[in-house]
Amino acid sequence: MTAQIGIWSVGDDFPVRVERSDIGLEADLEDWVAGQPSLLLEGLQVVGRQLHVDAGYIDLLCLDATGRWVIVELKRGQLYRDAIVQAIDYASCIQTIDGAFLRDSIRKGLDGLANRESVLESVDYQLQSDDEGREVAIIVAGAGVDPGMERVVTYLGKFEIPIRVVSFDVFGTSDGSKLLVREVLDDENSQTGIVPVKKARTVDEIGRVAEGEGVGEAFNQIIAGAEEAGLFCRPYKHSVMITPPTHKNRYLMVLNPREGLGLRMSHGSDAFAEFFSGVVAHDVEEALGPSDEAYVLTKENWQEKAQVLVEFFRQLPEAGRDGSRRAFFTALLDHEETRKTTFAGRSPSSGSFLDTSTGVTGVGIGYGVTQHGTTVYLWIDRGKDWADWNDAVYRCLISQKEQIEADFGEVMTWDAKETNRSRKLASSLDLGGWVDHEAWPEVIEATVETMIRFDAAIRPRLGDAVKTVDAKQS
Repeated sequence: MTAQIGIWSVGDDFPVRVERSDIGLEADLEDWVAGQPSLLLEGLQVVGRQLHVDAGYIDLLCLDATGRWVIVELKRGQLYRDAIVQAIDYASCIQTIDGAFLRDSIRKGLDGLANRESVLESVDYQLQSDDEGREVAIIVAGAGVDPGMERVVTYLGKFEIPIRVVSFDVFGTSDGSKLLVREVLDDENSQTGIVPVKKARTVDEIGRVAEGEGVGEAFNQIIAGAEEAGLFCRPYKHSVMITPPTHKNRYLMVLNPREGLGLRMSHGSDAFAEFFSGVVAHDVEEALGPSDEAYVLTKENWQEKAQVLVEFFRQLPEAGRDGSRRAFFTALLDHEETRKTTFAGRSPSSGSFLDTSTGVTGVGIGYGVTQHGTTVYLWIDRGKDWADWNDAVYRCLISQKEQIEADFGEVMTWDAKETNRSRKLASSLDLGGWVDHEAWPEVIEATVETMIRFDAAIRPRLGDAVKTVDAKQS
């Protein structure tokens, strides 16, 4: 049975239906997926584009979060059964092709991809692991799914053929903006999102590899912190994937100890936001760094990062918190209503952050709360391929640091870590946090008044900064 999508915008009055847009996917889908492969599956890394094999040209060749090769076949319109046949043909080529020839083909096609060194590192590592058997998964994506396609995918799933089908549609809102809607067809009971990896080790066996690299304690602390938070830790051939407890096929984070390197890790901010109420993607990146960009813990540097990860797990809303943060933000928003600020209409969060749009894509303004403190902040992050833009906007603002802080009335924190593509301006208060219930009236009033001053000092200059940067980069 084919699903019929209906989307309505909800405001103060009755829901208003959002109509399908006349903008098609033909020209954009491959570029969108190449730039943001998490549209198809969290944790994907693109390693080849229009890669030639005996069966033809593979639209995208990827590695997934567990290190498997993934064929991506994209169609301009509705998906039919022949797309599966074509993708299986490509998968058979990748499964049997000589490793040195595959690497050379990938290397020759890297000019159109970012992070060349990172791609080749991942490819080389995976090719070294293929001596245990090369595993290949399939993703097909397009605009709509024919019922016959669903029938074939369901049948092949019984034989553990690793296939995921993704369907996209574009809707236009009354204000002229566009919504990209995604539907996913795969086996929700499978182990990985596109059926189980057949050869797996235990978590302890993978942990022993980490011990050999001097990061065994880091590995054990992160695993223990995830399990304490109620997350599931699923082992594969060389890695452990951390998943939501109710969706053990979905990637949140991967731990991969590598010989001679340390503990290679990545996480998906969108996935955390999807499964944990009140968490938004940039909250995760605020705590852990850029999404889906691998980072390495070594025996020299693991302590601080492991502590951050464990604390992040503890802060997840579904990890047994008592609802105090949501109650705090509810009270804060009630006070906001009396001051008529830009947060009008926002719903309370169960997480550590509550933000709203500044009207500039990729720039948000918001509140943060800890056990005994609060923060107001401006967050600049337009996405994975916009690090230069993020930094340029930040530099325009910091060039006016003296005037901004004079208008604000106090010194701000200006955060531009080299290891993080995002940029942040913030001001913190230590009057109390979500634990200090009796102090909430004082804390909330002071925090909201700080936000009003903070917003007034930055917003007029933000628009000019964006215009300046866009003009220079156009």
